[in-house]
Amino acid sequence: MHGCSLLGKRAMRRYTGCMETIKAQEGGLSANMLKLVAIVAMTLDHIALVFLTAGEPLYIVFRTVGRITGPVMFYFVAEGYHKTHNVNRYTLRLAVFAAVSYVPFIFCFKGSLPNADNFWNYNVVFTLFLGLLALRVRHEIKGKLPLKVLLTALLLILSVTSDWYYIGVLFILMFDMCRGDFKKQALGYCLLTLAYILPGLTGPARMLMTGQPFDVTVFISNVYRLGMFIPIVLLSRYNGRLGRGGTAAKWSFYIFYPAHLLILGLIHLYVVG
Repeated sequence: MHGCSLLGKRAMRRYTGCMETIKAQEGGLSANMLKLVAIVAMTLDHIALVFLTAGEPLYIVFRTVGRITGPVMFYFVAEGYHKTHNVNRYTLRLAVFAAVSYVPFIFCFKGSLPNADNFWNYNVVFTLFLGLLALRVRHEIKGKLPLKVLLTALLLILSVTSDWYYIGVLFILMFDMCRGDFKKQALGYCLLTLAYILPGLTGPARMLMTGQPFDVTVFISNVYRLGMFIPIVLLSRYNGRLGRGGTAAKWSFYIFYPAHLLILGLIHLYVVG
């Protein structure tokens, strides 16, 4: 009887622990909820870029909020590589939507169709695609370190002219390397972010040290990058669940991204002039 009672208590403790874990997960943010936040933030960021004047308060607010989008999407590329049922289809999907978004991206932010002056401007889906390729190089090329380093370096070079530049690929690699330990992911993210934003934020100080006149617009134009610390707070609330909408919701970003770029570009062309 004593043994049965002990087993019963152990089973109850395990059950209670599982229920506490489930409740904690339910209280967090699902993947689809985080992606929805990212989509809203991206829209505000692009409204600022297309319609507002750099340096004005609303521009800074919208662009600060807009720093949420990229890192959240980079995180879920690292997650998606391990959770997808077919990594080849995942890779193809990113490649296709990077291509679909190519013209709308240039049209929205350059005000024209691709030409000799802007054809090298690539969108953030292209950055996600390169990041996924970097993960495939890391995990799927076995025992060939020089080749892995060379291919990863090539992908970083290709990302230099895309939205979020090389830092997007580095974020994806870091999230993957530290996967399973969010504290390490958060530390790695913060270190990469500091390395990325400090040159712009310390620009005015360097100007003063070299005898150049202080230009407050240089600092103001970069202060919104401090918003890059917001995503890691949101990601700390990720509960590991897909959330409402299921797998169908994943298409919302792919469809919304080129569509909203095209709409913003048309509004700017025909309404604002």
